[in-house]
Amino acid sequence: MSPARPAGGRQDEVVELVRQAEEAVLTAGRRIAGATADAVPMLPSEVKKVVDEAFDTTAKVLEMQRDLVKSLLSAVLGPDRKEEGEPTSKP
Repeated sequence: MSPARPAGGRQDEVVELVRQAEEAVLTAGRRIAGATADAVPMLPSEVKKVVDEAFDTTAKVLEMQRDLVKSLLSAVLGPDRKEEGEPTSKP
């Protein structure tokens, strides 16, 4: 069994995973934009719609990342682990 790492090390790992996921999303967005940029000129109203859609998509990705991190924490800490001061339930 490997020695426990300081919390900062785990935090750094999570931050790096999130950074990699963000970079992958940005790369995909750039590829899509590059492939369609010359094909269809956009009107200002269309640009605004695209911006809204991009932020909506980003919000969904962020929510997914939050859920992933919570799942990871649950897997590492265990689902029955209680916070300090939290009452324990009796069966």
